[in-house]
Amino acid sequence: MSPRRITAVDNATPELVGTNQEQIDRADSAARSEGQSRDNDPVKRQRRRGYKVMSRRCQNASEIVVGGFYRVRVRVDNEDGTRTQKSIAICPVSGPGSLNRRERERKRQEILSRYNSSGYLTKIIDTFDGLTFEQQSKTFIAGCRKMITKNIMINGVKTKLQKQKIKEVTVRTWEGFVLNHLNPFLGKRPLKQVGNGAMEELIDHLNNETGLSPSSIRSICNVVKLIRASAVNEDKEELYAYQWKPLVELGAPEVNKREQRTPTFTREEIETMLQNSTGMLQVMVALFGATGPRKSECLGLEVAHYDGHSILIEQSITITSTPDDELKTEYAPRRVELHPHICAWLDKYLNGRTTGYIFQNRKGKPLSYSNLLKRYFHPLLLKCGIEKQGLHGFRRYRDTYLRNRTNCPEGVYKFWLGHSTGGDMSEHYDKVGSDKETQFRRDVAASAGYGFTLPEQYCESIVPRKAICSKQSKVAVAVEVL
Repeated sequence: MSPRRITAVDNATPELVGTNQEQIDRADSAARSEGQSRDNDPVKRQRRRGYKVMSRRCQNASEIVVGGFYRVRVRVDNEDGTRTQKSIAICPVSGPGSLNRRERERKRQEILSRYNSSGYLTKIIDTFDGLTFEQQSKTFIAGCRKMITKNIMINGVKTKLQKQKIKEVTVRTWEGFVLNHLNPFLGKRPLKQVGNGAMEELIDHLNNETGLSPSSIRSICNVVKLIRASAVNEDKEELYAYQWKPLVELGAPEVNKREQRTPTFTREEIETMLQNSTGMLQVMVALFGATGPRKSECLGLEVAHYDGHSILIEQSITITSTPDDELKTEYAPRRVELHPHICAWLDKYLNGRTTGYIFQNRKGKPLSYSNLLKRYFHPLLLKCGIEKQGLHGFRRYRDTYLRNRTNCPEGVYKFWLGHSTGGDMSEHYDKVGSDKETQFRRDVAASAGYGFTLPEQYCESIVPRKAICSKQSKVAVAVEVL
């Protein structure tokens, strides 16, 4: 079968076939002006209902000759839902590169199979009906902030409270990953197509263009998995259940804990900070260095939690500066015994106060952790020439000191730091944290010490003044450092 050549006869009516070229041209012109050509026939067949792409699964495009080339003409479905007609070259009619009839037929079928394949059609259908990654990420973040009922122990009584499903500090971290890294790279892709291939591309992008640490890259990749798994139906079953490959196989860097940035304070640095600070900030350095609480626990300490010998850690302060009775782990609620010197300093600082937070602002509310760092603590580190870091450096210092420079029993320092005792049965039976062992823990605190030297005289508290905000610049400037 020889290829069909496109001529004006294709658009002519049957009565005009066989007439001369001039008559054919006039007939074509009249048909176009009246809208009666075959391509614009007002009488159209009713298309079968269903997906557009299903109506041409078995199209057998014809072979035509245009511009000295054998070409195949097919209709292609686009990801935006439209259909376009393409003319794809097979080979030259003659000369180098020309093919015989059977070779042209084989190549034509290869071109057709590219657009008739089930994989291509499935990809187009998913584009029509599936959620995009960006749309699902918004649903995921909103779901993390959903309020649920949790059973919380308050004064030994189980109480039902409305709590956010995921803590706000975690949600804000995930939200930052989505806005800064995931949506710009994966946002427009259908959620069903975000799999191992897309994850590999994302990892390559994060490795080469962002300069993020291996731990951050892995955290971002885990959020991708959470977002895909969050798409569920009415029965809470995953719509796009997927088997992910290990991140190492997809190119994610290994996390070397020895190379991670884990800054800590030394004895000399803490003593330098004590010499260059006064009032509340000075007491913070001394108390946190001698106890090593988590950063969320530092600012949740109330005066009622202090009994003259120890502090009770039973609540934390969230990123929104609100108290939270739900601590990080089940081992976090604890009573930490203090050295007598630290108790004396704390007594002088409180000066008889019996209510409120130990460290509070002028309105009696807990301090904001970010404001504490930016306005007071980081300027103090800069003044002392110490590496910039957060309050967690005190926790690392305390752990290092108790483990390596004292004879403190392992069960005691794990209890003071709120660490898990492990799965060993002997540790499970260890009750050094019970009220019956209070006096023993006080003796250990007095003998172990705190590892640094306090200044000879406590500097009286300087009442902080409010930050002044300029209406023109909208920039807050701290007038007085604590």
